[in-house]
Amino acid sequence: MDSNWLKIEKDGDEVILKKCSKEAKGEIVIPEGVTKIGGSAFAGCCGLTSIVIPNSVRTIGLVAFSGCSSLKSVIIPSSVTSIGGFAFSGCDSLISLNVPDSFERFNHFTFKGVINIVYNGGIKLKGLSDCGAYSVNGYIEGFVVYSDASKNNLVKCSVLATEVEIPDSVTSIGYHAFYNCIELTSIAIPDSVKVIGEGAFRSCSNLRTIKLGKSLEEIECYAFFDCSNLMSIEIPDTVISIGGDAFRNCKKLESVTIGNSVKDICSWAFCDCESIVSIVIPDSVTSIGDYAFDHCDNLKSITYKGTTYTDVDEAIAAINANGKK
Repeated sequence: MDSNWLKIEKDGDEVILKKCSKEAKGEIVIPEGVTKIGGSAFAGCCGLTSIVIPNSVRTIGLVAFSGCSSLKSVIIPSSVTSIGGFAFSGCDSLISLNVPDSFERFNHFTFKGVINIVYNGGIKLKGLSDCGAYSVNGYIEGFVVYSDASKNNLVKCSVLATEVEIPDSVTSIGYHAFYNCIELTSIAIPDSVKVIGEGAFRSCSNLRTIKLGKSLEEIECYAFFDCSNLMSIEIPDTVISIGGDAFRNCKKLESVTIGNSVKDICSWAFCDCESIVSIVIPDSVTSIGDYAFDHCDNLKSITYKGTTYTDVDEAIAAINANGKK
């Protein structure tokens, strides 16, 4: 049987949507009673912007929506338990997709081409390396995923993001949240943020400027590791700890201002920051970890408590000895 642009056939107990005309435009509503969307059923339907899938559908086939470049909205009902590989590849306008917890099986690269994924089920998702951001029990807004609708915890940003405005509801930026977001060149951390998590901005290789908020307390390990184009950083007075490897391999980092509340600069924190020439360590620092300034080949002076040291190891030894008093 046919419905508008759709070719639908019955095969035993299955009612299969076999094909949609490539002339289809706008929104398509799949009729109730269809149990399966066949392989390549909507492939190349560039004019579609929205598809409504009924609760009767249980299976979505291989490359079912591939190449639907204008598709912006798909709601997958809880009746669906399986989606074929590359089902959404080439859906360049599909910003986000909510995956129901009814899913029992994912195929290779099921979600390739979708920028953001939210999944509320309990099985391990496959093929998400080519998505942008994804989260379990998360909340999507644009290119960013939060742990829930309160938007207190920012857990992931799509690698496709070129510009991100972090809302002032955010209090923590999670593990690897912006990892490998190579399109970002600058970012401002709002005053609401207290913790920048492990590897949060790791390998953001084109990030040049960062403004840290005035309530920040902790910069965890690897937070800005390998931000190779970062040129300056001003750590606010509220920060207590700079984690291990936090700024390691930031090769263009020239200017570092460390706030007056920092107590610990952990191991390898500024290792391989070869553009730093001088640095002032505030009186609050009581501990500098091993290799914190290792391979900072152009670091000529460290100033601490009014004394300028030209030997980095001597300076670190003096600071650590003072911290033990």
